[in-house]
Amino acid sequence: MDHAQGGRTAHDYFRVIRRRWWLVLLLTLIGGGIAYGLSIQQAKAFKATARNLVQPVSLPGNFGDIFNSTENDPARSNANLAGLADSTDVAADALVLDGEFLPSGVTPDQIPTLTPDQLRQVAAAVPLAQSRALLKNCDAKPASDSDIIAFACSGRTRELANARANGYAKAFTLYVHQEQSQRIASVRDSLTQQINGFRQQIAAQTKAGNNDPTIRQLLGNALTQRNQLDNVIAANNDDTITRPAVGATQTAPTTKRNTVAGAALGFVVGIGLIFLLEALDTRVRSSEEVEEALGLSMLARIPTPPRSLQKENRLALLSDDEHAHAEAYRKLRTGLDFANLAPRARTIMITSSVEQEGKSTTVANLAVAYAQVGKRVVLVDLDLRRPYLDRFFGLQGRPGLTDVALGHVSLDDALVKIAVTGGPGAGGDANGNGNGHQERIVEGVLEVLPAGTLPPDPTMLIESPALGEILDSLSQRTDIVLLDAAPVLPVSDAMQMSARVGGAVVIVRGDMIRRPVLKEMARELEKSQCPLLGFVLTGAESDQSYGYGYGYGYGYGSGTGTGGRTQSKSEVGGAPVA
Repeated sequence: MDHAQGGRTAHDYFRVIRRRWWLVLLLTLIGGGIAYGLSIQQAKAFKATARNLVQPVSLPGNFGDIFNSTENDPARSNANLAGLADSTDVAADALVLDGEFLPSGVTPDQIPTLTPDQLRQVAAAVPLAQSRALLKNCDAKPASDSDIIAFACSGRTRELANARANGYAKAFTLYVHQEQSQRIASVRDSLTQQINGFRQQIAAQTKAGNNDPTIRQLLGNALTQRNQLDNVIAANNDDTITRPAVGATQTAPTTKRNTVAGAALGFVVGIGLIFLLEALDTRVRSSEEVEEALGLSMLARIPTPPRSLQKENRLALLSDDEHAHAEAYRKLRTGLDFANLAPRARTIMITSSVEQEGKSTTVANLAVAYAQVGKRVVLVDLDLRRPYLDRFFGLQGRPGLTDVALGHVSLDDALVKIAVTGGPGAGGDANGNGNGHQERIVEGVLEVLPAGTLPPDPTMLIESPALGEILDSLSQRTDIVLLDAAPVLPVSDAMQMSARVGGAVVIVRGDMIRRPVLKEMARELEKSQCPLLGFVLTGAESDQSYGYGYGYGYGYGSGTGTGGRTQSKSEVGGAPVA
């Protein structure tokens, strides 16, 4: 919504959303439905995690630690160990242990009995691509606050995920033990050589009758370290998993989460779409927007006349069966009286932005409404390009305004009196004052001056002194003169006429006016040389949804429309077309 002053309020945003709430709901349902449909078609995936305590071996004496671990930084030690898990050798062992790869000649019952060396020989036959594929589905992560390493693997079934996680954890443990065993074996060989050397020295000293306690002390230290090393070897042979994987969880498809996410995405897209449509939509949505754009007050809302009246060119206030929406014209009469308190204009021009906004229908019913309360009213068809008032009163072909200006007929001969009888709401005095509930017959005087012969250039007649003399004469003999002028935007007639009238009323058809037209109308009305008394909103059954187009169809001559075809204003379906 495009406001001339200020920005949007929260109410404006809410109103935009409320207008197209169904679009948000539709896209939310579509988003959730698509996400649900894709999820249920997605292959299932499960993830299992096995946890094991895998520590580097600290060797006795000054032989150091396996894998360069450090007691002062256990987190770094665990990270180093976990990094070894990303090895195709470990993956190959895991594929054999979890049963995914079974070489010829080996049965599933034999796999648990394989020694580490036998396992390595069997795993050598595992294709490298298959090992790499397993590494993509598994990872090893060390805990930050303990020596536990978590081995997580994914699979198409719960059983496969559990088997992979347990096989991966055991394969890595065996791999680490094997690497540690090789280092331990070299350390044990070194200690054995030292012990044998110390024993040879002690034997030599005993034979020579010497007894050096230092050699015996070194021998004792070496024997103690070998005993400690034997204990390390025994502990290193434990390949039991601390916490095996037993309960794989489903990781895909996450149907509920995907459905909620899809619905949320649809909701966001829906909100964005309705604001995009709002930005592209130039329709005027409310009377407040018209008031703000034109800087005028609304005098009344006029609903669309029934088709029965439009088809026969009848006026609501002159029809045999009183229509409920006829009261809207009486409200317009009252609203115009209030707006005219200060100007006291006796000659009032009725115009619109473009054609087919109900201008002629409104001014004709307004004239009848004034006559019904005892006013002396003259209705003048000053739309010299496409006149229409003569159809309401059966005056086609009669001489009119232009003929009087040319001197072909007198004003009295051109004026046609229309019998008007006051109806409901006409009670009161001659000025129309009263409560409107009293049934009272008031004889009104309504005279109609049709347009007459259409001039080739209406501008010359509007600027002529003859027209001024006619208007002066009419204002002196009546209470109010109502002029049906041409629309403002297609031609300049109305703005030229503004210098000769006491006030003007603008007709705006809500369900066809567009914001660009409304803005252009506001710019044109700034040129008015008479007071603007307000605007009338026609087609106002609803203040929320309008949907018709507009067009400029005015030109010189007899009112030929686009394409060279003479178009009757009554051809526009369902609208007050005068």
